[in-house]
Amino acid sequence: MNTKQLLWYWTPVGIYAGIIWYFSSLSIVPQPPSIATISDKVKHILEFFLLAILLYRAIYHTVSVKYSYLLTILLTSIYGVIDEIHQGFIPGRIFSSLDMLADAVGAFCIMTIKVAKIIWKKVTIDISIPVPEKEE
Repeated sequence: MNTKQLLWYWTPVGIYAGIIWYFSSLSIVPQPPSIATISDKVKHILEFFLLAILLYRAIYHTVSVKYSYLLTILLTSIYGVIDEIHQGFIPGRIFSSLDMLADAVGAFCIMTIKVAKIIWKKVTIDISIPVPEKEE
């Protein structure tokens, strides 16, 4: 794997993790009115689900590991814990174990892709109907 490929897969992970870190560093997080009505826990789930997708993509294409989904869940969840600890030191923000749980749920949602792939393989069977041969 060359440097260009590594950058292609890992740069989005780094940028997105940096965006999460940046917004976690703010005392007041700006939100458009349309997003303000969404539950904080749903936001955490979606935020870390997206991180898990990016992280899985990078791990799958650059690291030789058998259980890339499990590694993705572990690393995304660890980042969620670190993010919450970090928020605990920001004025106006709090450390929340429920937010950590929501982050882990978002990370675990990557398994929905794995399960969907398994189901898709099972239901996409050959449905061609044999045509009877013509009798002469």
